[in-house]
Amino acid sequence: MRDDFLILLIAQTLVTLFIRFTEKSWYAPASLFALIWNFIIVFSICSAHDYYFSVPALLSILLFVIVFFCGGRLALVFKNIKSQTVNAQLLNTGCVSLHEIILKAGVLSGFTALILLLQYSGLTLSTVFSFQSFSEASFKVSAERYAGVRLGSPIMLCITISYITSFVAGMLLAGKTTKSQKIWISLLVLPIVLFSVFYTARSVMLYMFVIIGGSYFAFKPFYQRNHPVLFSRRNVIIGAAGIFLLLSAFIISQSFRMKLNLNDSGQFSFVTNYLKVWFSGNVSGYSSWYDVESVLPVDNNGSFTFAGLSELFGVSERKVGIYETTIDVNHQMAFSNIYTAFRFLMDDFGFSGTLIVFALLGFLSKYFFERSRNGSLTSAAILSGILAFFLFSFISSIWAYNSILFSWIGFCCYCFYSESKTVKA
Repeated sequence: MRDDFLILLIAQTLVTLFIRFTEKSWYAPASLFALIWNFIIVFSICSAHDYYFSVPALLSILLFVIVFFCGGRLALVFKNIKSQTVNAQLLNTGCVSLHEIILKAGVLSGFTALILLLQYSGLTLSTVFSFQSFSEASFKVSAERYAGVRLGSPIMLCITISYITSFVAGMLLAGKTTKSQKIWISLLVLPIVLFSVFYTARSVMLYMFVIIGGSYFAFKPFYQRNHPVLFSRRNVIIGAAGIFLLLSAFIISQSFRMKLNLNDSGQFSFVTNYLKVWFSGNVSGYSSWYDVESVLPVDNNGSFTFAGLSELFGVSERKVGIYETTIDVNHQMAFSNIYTAFRFLMDDFGFSGTLIVFALLGFLSKYFFERSRNGSLTSAAILSGILAFFLFSFISSIWAYNSILFSWIGFCCYCFYSESKTVKA
């Protein structure tokens, strides 16, 4: 490892630890944001030493983390602001039937989306048990997706409902879940994983995991207000299981997309090396872009960060993958069009504007974090969407997709209703 990279990684780690000890919790938004990007940068450099990384680009990320932290410290002025106090135990017992209805609706929506996608391909649900038929149809659907064919409105509506339920699932996992709720949450994940594998769009599945994670991290301090432990045995096991499931689904879907045989060791190695770009090449892609194009003038007014809304209102067109230009991250034909959420923000608002955005996000995150610790359910719901953005920031802006934005808004409305109902009770 180069000396300048080593010094930068040490500095990044020290800043992360300083933020953690200042915030006194890993669940504090600034601590979590710093930890996420400390891990991503260390993992990227150590796992892809042959990829290109830029010190100025890495320093810009460190600066964004610091600015976000500083914005959060300003919010402490409003630390003691009054909010509706919701008893977490009363919330669970009073709304348990409503929670389970939402979970069941999400599972039904997920399977409906999968069935509609299979029907569009001329198949039935039984196809999932035939690997050959599933693989061949998946290759065809993947080719159409890259040609610009989009999913129909009924499918997108079902997926949006599943995402709303994912927010609810993360909220429930942060508290004390019943055995029935755990079963329904497990069933919630299954159809979306199958959908992603068949459609070879890993982001559909990744969105669900990120939403569940963002909601979990937002609601954990709501339920356990005395400094909950992040690296608990339960969290480590759930995290490891989630990573294993994601990697397995990614490898299988990639083999469908490329028509490769995973039983062949050479082709299996090819798939894993290809996915290395997906997980380790994002910071490298950002580095290549940052060194060349980050200084160019911008005037996009959110058409990248909120690409879906921008297209909905006729401001711009959202292209497949958002960015069509690819970069060879190691100069050995390893191409990527993933540049992290930082490029989205900088393309929209410039470097100075992005600093302001992160200061504002830091302020709002800390504000809603303190309110949620004081018992505000709606504040935790708002925070969950911001944390989901951070968890997905190593790829792109999760707010660029309307299904995520609308599901987040729907979840906030659901929490506002549940909060009002519980306070009255």
